[in-house]
Amino acid sequence: MMVVCLHVLGEDFVVNDYLVFLRMPIFLFVSGVFAARAMSLPLRDFLIGKSLHLVWLYVVWSVIHFFGIYVLLRFVDGRPLNIAEFTDIYHDPLPTLWFLYALAINYTLLRVVRPFPPAAIVTILFLAYAVSTYVAPLTHASFFHKTVRLMPFFAIAVYFGKTIIDITIAHARFWWVASLAYVLLSYLLLNIVGAHYAPLNFIVSALGIFSVIGFSQTVDRTLVGRGLAFIGGLSIYVFVLHRIFYEYIKRIMYKFDIPVEPETGFVLLPIIIAMCVLAGHFILRPRFDFVEKAPWLLKRPGSRTLEG
Repeated sequence: MMVVCLHVLGEDFVVNDYLVFLRMPIFLFVSGVFAARAMSLPLRDFLIGKSLHLVWLYVVWSVIHFFGIYVLLRFVDGRPLNIAEFTDIYHDPLPTLWFLYALAINYTLLRVVRPFPPAAIVTILFLAYAVSTYVAPLTHASFFHKTVRLMPFFAIAVYFGKTIIDITIAHARFWWVASLAYVLLSYLLLNIVGAHYAPLNFIVSALGIFSVIGFSQTVDRTLVGRGLAFIGGLSIYVFVLHRIFYEYIKRIMYKFDIPVEPETGFVLLPIIIAMCVLAGHFILRPRFDFVEKAPWLLKRPGSRTLEG
């Protein structure tokens, strides 16, 4: 939902600035926790069942996005079409879907280097993270830099995720303290120090991850927790569909001279999330298995899209 907030409310909404240290690191961390068990699979089974599965999802949803947004809207606007632009997805992913490509890269890399000591792998990936943090901007970085910056979170989760989760759950009641520290340090990095120092950036992200997991544990058996769990089970659809719904809603708003501003975004946000959840739960998931699983996995019982 943090990604949807970014796209619907816009970068000028101040909360989105503060979420920059958390949005994607927590996604890669949680994905790494789920991926840990799969790392013990034989390499061939891993590549077919995990890496290529993610590539399949990336390509399928890229096709849907490319034709559902770019091609169709250009046709409506009378602008020229260039289908050859679709081949750019292999080196310049579409803005909403790059995370799937990055996740496939992380899965494959961690499985290939599995024979090496975890501490050495994490150290190397953190050094790469540090260089990227220093030389490239915090936001609007290239796909290469975004992927490099997420690798340490995925690797740490794969190697040490269970221990970290256990510690976090044991101290979940302090989630609000971690949240407060996250906000204060984010303000410091964004407005005073500058977000180019890897250890500080990493600490802020770690605090954010702790606070979210701790909060989730605190509300686990409440109505709020059940609602978040339901949406979380359909998160792939929220991730990949929200941009499509938002683009067409914006067109309707422009047609009726309704300003697209953060204020209107607050109204649109729950509507778009609800549309994504409903479309995923009632339309796509029951009828179109290929948008959630690669064809060669459809006959196998197993996990959902982003699970290990």
